[in-house]
Amino acid sequence: MARKTHKSRGWPWAAGLAFGAGYLVALACQYAGHAHRAPVLGTAAAVALSIPFAARTRRVLRGALRGLGVGLATSMGVIFGLMGAPRRVSPDVLSVDSTITVVTTLICCSGAGALFAFLAERRQRRLYGEGS
Repeated sequence: MARKTHKSRGWPWAAGLAFGAGYLVALACQYAGHAHRAPVLGTAAAVALSIPFAARTRRVLRGALRGLGVGLATSMGVIFGLMGAPRRVSPDVLSVDSTITVVTTLICCSGAGALFAFLAERRQRRLYGEGS
């Protein structure tokens, strides 16, 4: 199979998708009156978005890094969504929640990215008999 000769330039679109997903989750939670659930739902959306990006790689480190990038973009979207909505959250709660949101999202997305990259690598080896 021929190797790719050009680099992919789709990462800005992926980062925008992740940021938009986090932002929309935060706004939807605010308008529904459940702003306290926005970080949890944003983390779930980030993990769900990181799975397809990480499964495309066949290296565990690359999968973890892709998950880290998607998690960072989504958690920033959640934080900006909580800050910019008409029903603002108090700054004291937002500073603590934003730190916890970013850290937990990054950990969860990196772990999910590494896991699914590992599974993709294992599937590749099993299908094509590499390394056996």
